[in-house]
Formats: sequence, structure tokens, C-alpha cells
Amino acid sequence: MSEKQDLALQVTMIVNSTISAAGCLLVLLSYWLVLKQHERKQFGNRLVAVEVFFEFMAAVSYWFGYQVPDGGQDPSVMCQFQAFWMYVWETCSVVWIGVMALSFYFAVVRQTDTHWLRRCVYWEAGALFVMCLAVAFVLFATGYLGDAGIWCWIPSSAPVLQLSLFYSLVVATWVVCVVCLVAVGRSGKDVESSHSTHDPATTSEIEAKEASQASSKAVMSRMYKYIIIFQSVWIFAIMNRTVGTINFYAGTDINQFPFSYLHTFFVPLQGFFNSLVYFGVVDSFLASCSSFCCAGRSTTRPLANHENSRGGMTAGGWSEADFDVGEVQKRSIFVTTFNLGEAGLTPEVLAAWLPTHGFNLYVIGVQESMTLAEDRAAIQTHLGNDFIEVGRNEIGSTVGSLGFHGMIALTVFAHYGDAIHVRLGKAMRPNVNMGKSMGGGIKAPNKGAVGMGFNFYDSSLAFVTAHFSSDSGGKTRFEQRNSNAVELLSAMVLTAQDQGMNAHCVHHHTFVFGDFNYRTADFNDPADILNRIHSAAREESKQAGPAWRERRWRQLVSGSTDEATCLVGPIVGDEARGKKTSFCDQVLPFGTVLRHDELTRARVHGACFSGFEEMPIRFPPTFRRTLGIGTVDYTSRDELSKAYVINLDQDNEENEEDGVGDPKSALEGQQTVQRKKNSRPPSYTDRIAVNSLEDVSPCLDLKSYDACDAVQISDHKPVALTATLTVHDTPRSSTFPVEVRMTSPRFIGLEGADAAKERLEKGLYDTEYYRPGACSKHQLEFESGDSRLDCVSFVRFVFPIPPEDPLLRDRVGFGSADETLGAYRRKSDGDGRKSVMFERPSSSGGSSSSSSSSSSSSSSSVAISQRDLLSNIQQVPIGEFMSEGLSAISDVCASNGLHGLMQLTDHEDVVVAQGPICLREVIRGHLLSLNGSNEQRRAPESQVEETAQVSAGLPPISTEIVLSSGGQFLGRMAISLVCEKLIRLH
Repeated sequence: MSEKQDLALQVTMIVNSTISAAGCLLVLLSYWLVLKQHERKQFGNRLVAVEVFFEFMAAVSYWFGYQVPDGGQDPSVMCQFQAFWMYVWETCSVVWIGVMALSFYFAVVRQTDTHWLRRCVYWEAGALFVMCLAVAFVLFATGYLGDAGIWCWIPSSAPVLQLSLFYSLVVATWVVCVVCLVAVGRSGKDVESSHSTHDPATTSEIEAKEASQASSKAVMSRMYKYIIIFQSVWIFAIMNRTVGTINFYAGTDINQFPFSYLHTFFVPLQGFFNSLVYFGVVDSFLASCSSFCCAGRSTTRPLANHENSRGGMTAGGWSEADFDVGEVQKRSIFVTTFNLGEAGLTPEVLAAWLPTHGFNLYVIGVQESMTLAEDRAAIQTHLGNDFIEVGRNEIGSTVGSLGFHGMIALTVFAHYGDAIHVRLGKAMRPNVNMGKSMGGGIKAPNKGAVGMGFNFYDSSLAFVTAHFSSDSGGKTRFEQRNSNAVELLSAMVLTAQDQGMNAHCVHHHTFVFGDFNYRTADFNDPADILNRIHSAAREESKQAGPAWRERRWRQLVSGSTDEATCLVGPIVGDEARGKKTSFCDQVLPFGTVLRHDELTRARVHGACFSGFEEMPIRFPPTFRRTLGIGTVDYTSRDELSKAYVINLDQDNEENEEDGVGDPKSALEGQQTVQRKKNSRPPSYTDRIAVNSLEDVSPCLDLKSYDACDAVQISDHKPVALTATLTVHDTPRSSTFPVEVRMTSPRFIGLEGADAAKERLEKGLYDTEYYRPGACSKHQLEFESGDSRLDCVSFVRFVFPIPPEDPLLRDRVGFGSADETLGAYRRKSDGDGRKSVMFERPSSSGGSSSSSSSSSSSSSSSVAISQRDLLSNIQQVPIGEFMSEGLSAISDVCASNGLHGLMQLTDHEDVVVAQGPICLREVIRGHLLSLNGSNEQRRAPESQVEETAQVSAGLPPISTEIVLSSGGQFLGRMAISLVCEKLIRLH
């Protein structure tokens, strides 16, 4: 090329790269200075911020220019630096476009957890940078960086390297983008076609479906713009390098300047073009063109109006007909857990363990299963053709050389007549690994939990089987097990929506069962606890006869009710629910053993499983049992001593298990053994705990709870619980809008962090068993300050909870696409800004005011933006909540249930406390209050006066919310609630 042509290329390159760098810089400044913190966390914003950063660094590389010495000498240092810098950042920029397309695909089409996608962004960016850096170092070391014709890069003398190491990635990115674009487009059409197969009942359902479709189309539109920019920029570069390759190998003399100029003009401008998309310039231009071309055309759609019927409304729009549940039916459930100890199931074991009739639902959890597939097949054969497997889940490994001891698995079987009423939903995070840390935040699956959530008739059920940290190990292991319990309820997400909701707070009934590994404490000599077991067995034998163990198990498998009752001291948090606590202390014979049970101690002091219930334990400890010994006469000291392995010298495998082959961990286990004088007191490691939301708790009747002594293939005995669930086979009712207004919040019993730590330390560890120095790294951790509210920044209300949400699929689709769009929502998005008007049927005056709703000119009406209406989450700052309360409007289906979830979050949007709200009881309170039948449930007169502006004509109902975090009791919150139907105005 001539000097003038070379100068033209240089000037164009510098000018365009400067423009691009300026555009990228504006985007980055907007990201850090304009967007709020929660907006910066949205993974769509993070993706684009990373891409813009890569493009900015690539644009800077063009400023260096290049200096190529004459006479065939080696490239200058500046030239090599530009080549190195340009290859790293240009390659990162190109490949990241493909990463963005894949992320959009997973968010919109696969509806992958956006929280997980968000966490992956920086890891993906770091991994990509390291790989590009490694290739650039190899090129530098081998001398393949130099004059590329228009700048320094991979030299023109190596066109094959240019095509293979860079332009092949460009083409691959094109393909990925196009495939993802097609997949997103088909996803939107599939959703539209599936919606067209049935007529939505209400306007809200129609709008939710349309919003979900519109969000998918918006994501597709954004992908389309990026693909067009990407292809337009790099098509000329490919053409230029292709011509250069032909000239080099074919010896032709094709004029390359036009291609080089287009290459130089467009490639440095990629960051500028993307900034136009970021700031909405492209969208505004396209919207202007569209409105000009389509002027005069009407796209108004007639709205359905099914929910506007005013007939039959009484208190707040509610009537007794809303609680007509239809025909009542009873369904029996058999829940069981068994640590197989690496043994396989045989027909004889199954015959002793699992009954084949009398139950509609079998939920089976196993731990340490080395032959899981064979075990499941054996169970199916044993139950027969009348039962169908409706769900399964598992984690773990059967590779014993790595220290694993088998699988942790959950399997659910339903009677064929009930299987059609099992509706499995998508679970965002059904598995939680809790084993040894493998680095990079990854834990081994030798310990952990697996879960499954589904709707069964009109009830929402969650089942979780777990295997917690083993080894008696004193205070360290006790705290680790408590940590496992908290992590299980906090990390597991069994719904399609993840907002930091604890599993037991969003399902009507939650069963958690497995090998929890909690031990009996305060015994340095196992003979002490054997004496207590012997005394308890003699007492049980007096009450039930010599064959009391066989009799109790026959009672369980027959579905009979255990009439045992017990009386214990208060368990922290249970008194707020009005529940009778369920761990026996002194009344039942085995209460003398349970008084030293770690799980009992943890629950009593609110360290874990707050709000859960366990039926009275009337059976001997299930661990550590002697292999090959079944039912024994526990009233005989000789037979009792043979039934348990109490000397750990016989078997050290349990200490090795948690270490996953780590010699250091095994050594620590041996030191623990030495401290414990080689003893292993019999313990209740295998447990089943149940939690029910307050208003549906009467629907679950716990019948029997026992261990199967006849099974003798493991050092554990299987434990089972039977229950009867009251269900209603009612048709799905239509959706309708409901407003929940909260006022006068008041926190009760939220103790300071230091006081809470002192209480737990004293209550859990103030015994000789937990000697000073036994605890190493698993210390109790609390936020510093005088109150646990110190770290609370926002209050979030989720309504309805995901299992009850009739619009969940569309809300999740809209939310995923909305977060994918991030700060790039179209300015022409009228749906997000448009307000929807509602009328309060019970209001005679007053107005509503909150972050999510505002009063209209009519005192009985309320307005909310359509974007907020499409979300089931409302969030306000804690200060605003304490002074003004909170108002939320959402569409619900009464036949699914009426529950909300209150969450307190910190400034980083991490949930620090939460508790469910049973709105059905509030609605009943409205009906009874207006009828004069429940004056005691009305809010105090002073509170009614305070909330008159929020609830004109409908008396607020006072209620208490039990706050916890991962099952750790934190305190309570008293609040006044109003819940009423709304009439949609068009």
C-alpha cells in the first residue's frame, strides 16, 4: 500500500478506536455511577459490563500504533506489545458475545436460576481471560507476533494462524449466536401455542402470558441487535484476511486496500455501536421508524372481564364461598429413612421394612447406597404394579477409593389412582452438597441432602432426605451438624423461583428425614446410656407387654395412631405458634435418654429446625447397631449390650468418611477417639421432622413413628413415620387480584447478637461433655451490634408463595427475561409504565399509599404499575416499612392456598430473617370481625385509628410472624393486616 493509504488507515484506526473507547467509558461510568446496587447485580447488566470492558481494552490497543523495522529485523517492543494486548482483548471481546448469547438462552429458554448465572459471570470472564492470555504468551514465545499489515498482531506471513486462532472463534461465535437466537424465538412461539390451547380465565392471566411472551421477544430483539452489530463489524475483517491469505498462498495481487479500510473502519467501532444499544439509541430509532410506518393502525385488544363480578361479596370482597373446599378425602403417607451402610436391599429386608398396602404415598430416603439402581428396582417389585414411581433424586458416588460410601437418594411412589394428582414442578436447587471442601466453593457429595417438592391434590408437599456430618467429635461436630441443618433449609430451592426462600416456609408440609448423625451427649462411658435404655425398655415392656417392639412396628405398618403424649420444657419459637412441643423429656420412658440428645438440645434453644415437630420417640437408639442382630430383648442386659457397638476400636471408617480420604482428617478423628476413651454411646441419628404452615397444620395427622428392629443388614435401623393428609379434590378456581396491606409492625424478642451468642453457648455447650478447646473452626457467628436488625436494610414480601402462584410460569419467564435485559429495557416499553386501576369493594373512604400503589382520584380505588403487578415480590426500605407499612397487589387462586412470606434483607439483598404469613386466617378474621363474632381478634383501637387511612371500613387483624433463618429461631414480628379482593377497572 502507498503512504497515503497507510496514513488513511492509521487515522481511521485512531479516530474510530477513540470514539469506541469513549462510548465504552460512558457505559462503564453509567454502570457504576447511575445504576443502583441491585441493578448492577442483575446478570444481564454484568454480562454487558464485562463485554464493554473487553471492548474498551481492545480499543485502547489501537492507540499504540506500530513500528516495524526495515530490513526484515524483528518487530519492535511496541509492536509486540500491541500485538499481545490486541490478541488478548479482541479475543475476549469476540468470545464473550457467544457467552452472552448462551447466558440469554439458559435464562429464557431453560429458565436457569438467574442467581447462579449471576455468580458465574465473573468466573467465566476470568477463565476466558486466562485462556486468551495463555495463547498470547505462546504466540509471543514462539515469535508469532508482528506486522499484520494494518497493525501489529499475528503476522501476515502466518495467515493460517490468523484464521485458526482467531477467525475460527469469530465464526463459531456467529453460529452460537444464531442458534441461541432461533432457540429463544422458538421458545416464545411454544409458550404462545401452549397458551392458545386453553382460554385464560382472567385479564391478569392474559396479561401475564403476554408479558412473558413480550419479555422473550425483547431478549430476542436485544440478541438480534448484538448479532447484527457483531456480524457487520467482523464480516469485513474476515473478507480482508481471506484476501490476504489468497494473495499469500496463490501469489495473486488482488487490491486489498478497500477490504483493509473497511476492516479498519468497522472493527474499532464495535464498542461504540454496542453503547448505542446500551443507551437505547437504536431502540428509539427503530421505535420512531415503526410508529411512522404504522401510524393510524390500532392494536387495541379487548380485555376479559371475568374477575369483575361483584356478586356475593361481603367483607373485603370475601365470602364463605371462598372457603368451600368441596369433598374431603384422606390420603395416607409412609415416610422412611434408612442408612444402608453400603449393603443392598433383599426381598427379606423389604418384607420386614416396607408394607405393601394401606398407604397412598411412599417416600423413601436412603443413605450410603452402593447399588441404588438395583435397590429402586427391588422396591418397585416389592410394592407391585399398583404403585408408580413419580419422582427421584440423588447425589453421591459409589467410588469407594475416593472415600465415598454410596448415594444419598430420595424416591417417591404413589398409588396409580393418586399419581395423576402429583404435579411435579421445576426445582431450582434440589441438591445440597455438605461434604469436605474440594476448593473453589465446591463440596464433596458424600454428605448433603436431596429434595423434591410437588403439589398433591390441593396440598404442597416437600420431602428432603439428608446425611449430616458424622463422628461424635464433641462441640466441633455438633456445631457442624447444626450448620448442616441450617444450610439444608437455606440453600435448597424446590420451586421454580429463588428469592432466598427457606424450603419449609413455602410448602404447606415439609418432611426432613435422614441420618442427621446427632449423638447422645454427656456420656463418657456408654454403659451409662445402656443403663438408661435398659430402664426405659423395662418400663415400655410393662405398658405394652414383652413383645412391645414387634407390636409397635405392626401398629405403624397398619396405619394405627400412636396415642402417646409427652410434656417437655418450651422449645424456642414454638410457643409463638401455639404448638405443643414434641420432644419427650420426662414423661415417656425414653425421655431420660432424649434429655441428652444433641438434636433435642439444639431445638430447645432454637439453633436449628425451629417450628418443626417430631413425634414422641418410643424406640431405642438406632445407631450404632451390631450387624446381623435384629430384634432383641432390651430388658436383658446381655442382649442389650450385644445389640450395640460401643467401642470405636472395632471400626474407624466413620472418621475417615468425612475426610474423603484426607489423612489429616483421619488423624483428627483418631485424636477425637482418644479423647472419648474409644467410646461410642448409642444415639438417635436417624430422624424424621415435620413442619406445617399454621393454618394447614390440622390437615396433616401424624400417626406413628418407630424403628424397624427386624432389619439387620446395617449398623443403622430404618425409621418410619406414617401420617394421614386431608386433601380436597377441588377444581382449580379462577384467579383474581388481592391486596395485602401491612401496618404497625413491631418486633418482639429480637435479642442482641452478643446475648444470642451467650444464650446458645451456654444452652448448647455448658456441660462437661463439650470441654474447652474442643471447638476449632465452626464457631457461632452473628452480626455485630446490639440488635439483629442492625444489618436489615429492606423488607420483602413474597405473595403468593411459588407453589400457590397460578401465574408462576409466566412470572418466572418474565422475571428471567427482565433480569436478562437488565438496564437495557426498551424505552418504548409501555407495559412497564402503564398503570392498572383497581377498586376496593369494602372501602368507603380513605386512600392507599405505599411504594407499590398510590391512590387515584377516587378514594376507593388504587393504582399499580403493570410491571409491579406482574411480580409477586414487593420490597421497601426498612425505615419506610416501620413508618408507613407495605402494600402488595397480586393475582391469586384461592383453591391453591393463600400464604405470603415476609423477608428481611441486608444491603446486599441477602435474606437475614423470614417467616410465613397465613392470610386465610386473616380473611376469616375479617369475616368474623364484621359479623361481631371475633372481637378479640381485632387490632387494638389505637392501631385501628392509626391504620384508618389504609383500611377504611375493613378492620385490620393482628397477627404474629415467627422469624427464622434456615430454621434458626430469631424472634417474632407483630403486625396488623388487611387482605381483600379487588375489582379491576378497565
